[in-house]
Amino acid sequence: MTDAPPKKPTRAGVLVLRGASMRIFAMLVNVVGTLALLPIMVQSLGDYWFGIWMLIGAIVMQYHAFDFGMSQTVVRFLSKHRADGDEEGACRVFSTTIVAFLALGLLTLLIVAAALVAISVLVDDPIRRDTLLAVVALLGFTASMAFPTYVYEGSIAATLRQDIGSILLLMRASIRIALTYFALRAGYGIVTVALIAVFTDTVYRIALWFLQRRIYPELKFVRSLVSWKYFKEMLKFGRFVFLSNISKFSITHSSVIIVSSLIGVTANATYAIALNVITRLEGLIRLGFFVTMPAFTDIAVRSADHRILRERFFVVTRVVAFGVSLIGGGLIVAGHEFITAWIGPDYTDAYLPLLILMSAWMFDLVQVPALQLMTALGKHKRFAYYDFGIACCSVAAASALAIPYGIVGVAFGVGLPVAVGAVALKSRNVCRELEIPLPYYFGQVGRVMLGSFAFQVPVWFLLQDMPPMNLGELFLFGCITYGAIAVPILLIIMPRSDQIYLAGLLPLRVRRLVWQILPHLRPPAGKGAA
Repeated sequence: MTDAPPKKPTRAGVLVLRGASMRIFAMLVNVVGTLALLPIMVQSLGDYWFGIWMLIGAIVMQYHAFDFGMSQTVVRFLSKHRADGDEEGACRVFSTTIVAFLALGLLTLLIVAAALVAISVLVDDPIRRDTLLAVVALLGFTASMAFPTYVYEGSIAATLRQDIGSILLLMRASIRIALTYFALRAGYGIVTVALIAVFTDTVYRIALWFLQRRIYPELKFVRSLVSWKYFKEMLKFGRFVFLSNISKFSITHSSVIIVSSLIGVTANATYAIALNVITRLEGLIRLGFFVTMPAFTDIAVRSADHRILRERFFVVTRVVAFGVSLIGGGLIVAGHEFITAWIGPDYTDAYLPLLILMSAWMFDLVQVPALQLMTALGKHKRFAYYDFGIACCSVAAASALAIPYGIVGVAFGVGLPVAVGAVALKSRNVCRELEIPLPYYFGQVGRVMLGSFAFQVPVWFLLQDMPPMNLGELFLFGCITYGAIAVPILLIIMPRSDQIYLAGLLPLRVRRLVWQILPHLRPPAGKGAA
């Protein structure tokens, strides 16, 4: 009896596609569910408490950026050690960062305790004070527990198995959305919503711990491998990731604080509608394609040839440009109708901020592959400086324009530096690193985005002749119209090499079906036809 042949390892490209697809699907469920809940939250909590919820959420998210870039650094270092076959180095990364994040979690609890004391002293109304104390305590606790979780999420990402990790994200989002919906419908308030967040986060973290032990069993905590020297080395790399992260969080979440303090908490409810759409889309793109960084790292470690990196970079960039221009264009085309059907006609003032922010963010989101690639190469320092400068300009401009122009001024002050920085600075930097002519890069990205926008013009004209629609009818209209134009855009605008490469990453049965329908996507003989 002969031994069975060893199982052929799954291609990295397939794992990247599978992980990105599942990540995007999980995020999509979260985005759709959260946006569906938003009208119910506004109605149930009222403008004041909804504005408070958004303000506390913005502060918590801002604080989460103070991980000193270690969450993404874990992914990069673990990916490198896996590619080198260095098991001890991987355990050193894991053990050191676990200790560091536990310390950061403890520091978070101390800060939350100080915030609770401040609320007790500063808030006079006993009902509002007690409610704020409960919400801050609950959200502060779950925020402190988030830091050690980053290590486990990073270890799963380093194995390119985010498809499995995304199942947990999907379950957490589904359970939280369902529980929040029933709680609000039953008349419960903001404290119950915070309790649901703590419960679902805790269950997710326990499940993540078990999953990490199953997927990456070699990765263990070894106290003797905890190294302050190694931590400083990681921190040296992660400080620029941290600078970039804190800058990005400041661009969006600081604007919520600006609106609350300079315009009013109730105005925050309207502004938050636009910002929620943008931040959810940004999270969808960034998390969905975060899985490409381990793949870029693997290519960089195994080969010094930038040719392969350039090819993969352009494939991912064109795919991101396609998705961003399609979704972003759809929000611009139907944003007013969407807000009317989604929240109600009383909140249509959110459309102009949505239009401004979406227009700016499309340019920045196209740079996501560039950021992942530069981080994988360890050359993200300049990107971090760019993001910091953009954040400073955005906060300053939003503060200056808030009082005279309201939430529209805040959106414009935030959006303009973001768009200019993406086009004028980030594009030039990645092209210089990969030795890509800048006009060629702009031509590749511009062809996809402009082609996508051109296909959407008829949809806009068609929408002008349509009667007012509810959310379900608008969704059906979007599925029909954008489903009809998405495939032609993909087949006409995207290069054939991208189409062949993406088709080759599909499961074999799906791939063969695609080849039967579109035979021109079959690769040349000897290059992967199966």
